Amino acid sequence: MQENPDLEIADTPLRDWIKWDSGCSVAQYASRMAVTGWGGGIEMAACSYLKKVSFLTPPNRPNHPHPPPPLPVLLVSI
Repeated sequence: MQENPDLEIADTPLRDWIKWDSGCSVAQYASRMAVTGWGGGIEMAACSYLKKVSFLTPPNRPNHPHPPPPLPVLLVSI
């Protein structure tokens, strides 16, 4: 994240997602994550980009407005 803060996820730079979600700068957020290791949506988006996979979190709603992505899917239980 620190090396690619301008990476766009859904047409928005990663640095903006981090600021909105945590109120922190990218450097502050990365430092905190290095200690706590607990992630969420931002980390899932980064992993999806890095590994070229999509995440599907149950329950899988049949009427979900977005079609399944064309990438390999990792099923994440929460």
